[in-house]
Amino acid sequence: MPKRLRKTVLNSETREFVVRLRDYFAREQQNGGPLLPLDNVRDRVADALGIGKATVSRITKEKFGESSMEENKLSTPKKKKCNRVHPVTSPDDFDMAAIRNHIYVYYFRGELPTCKMLLTSLKSASLV
Repeated sequence: MPKRLRKTVLNSETREFVVRLRDYFAREQQNGGPLLPLDNVRDRVADALGIGKATVSRITKEKFGESSMEENKLSTPKKKKCNRVHPVTSPDDFDMAAIRNHIYVYYFRGELPTCKMLLTSLKSASLV
């Protein structure tokens, strides 16, 4: 058995497949031979992994192609991005300048601006 150079972490689904394969081979050992005929490779793989025959065929076609001569890389579907509409919450340059001017007016009058005071003055100027 070839030694692997780098250890890889298997995700939970892959670990589940390993457990299914082990159980399948244990059942074959208890049976004293193969559960399904050796000629039915696709059926044996589907039964051992607990997946459908069509899934085995589709993955095999993706890996080896129609001619079974070339060897392709298996791909997984990309994660779908959520196309949410984000509300416009950031003020534009004009609003930023108006808010800044309101704050400057408070400092000019010698007052310490608080959020409550600023909010009331911005509402009266209809900026909020």
